[in-house]
Amino acid sequence: MKWFTPKRRRWIYGISMALGPLLVFYGVVEGTAWPLWLAVAQQVLVPGMALNFVPGGDE
Repeated sequence: MKWFTPKRRRWIYGISMALGPLLVFYGVVEGTAWPLWLAVAQQVLVPGMALNFVPGGDE
């Protein structure tokens, strides 16, 4: 997966962190629910990206 370069992964992680306060501020997500949505995003993004970029993982 050459699309998930380190630069793009940093961007995705940064956007996912910055998006929360905006969604809470505009009333899209309740403040108490945002940590749960963040946990879901982390469970989807982090393992998928991390497993694709393990050194020597393609052996």
